[in-house]
Amino acid sequence: MLKVIENEVRQVKNLDGIWKFKLDKNSEGFAQKWFETPLKDTYDIAVPGSYNDQIENENIRDHIGDVWYETTFRVPRDYENERIVLRFGSITHRGTIFLDGCQVAFHQGGYTPIEVDITDKVKANEVYRLTVCVNNEL
Repeated sequence: MLKVIENEVRQVKNLDGIWKFKLDKNSEGFAQKWFETPLKDTYDIAVPGSYNDQIENENIRDHIGDVWYETTFRVPRDYENERIVLRFGSITHRGTIFLDGCQVAFHQGGYTPIEVDITDKVKANEVYRLTVCVNNEL
């Protein structure tokens, strides 16, 4: 998968920045359906990036298992009638991607990109919540 480059026929909306982050120390996020509503009791964290490098708390820094990331984004008005694809440069090692509480993709493979076509799931000029559960177990 080549990295997306903006040009005269392709626009890129970058979702890098500060996302919400939540540690799932008891592996309860899926059972409690954390993806259905906005995450609570979160940290702010830079994406892309590794939480292990950004949070000094030893229990978080050394955590192995599920963690959750979340952000919101608006689909630009001029994306009407365009193909819309979410692209993650890397999710290590497994990632489940939710859009407004509905699973849109599952990815397995450390340090590899993933793309998911969400054209039929979004509308131009609307705001969406993107939640990603990442599991870093080898």
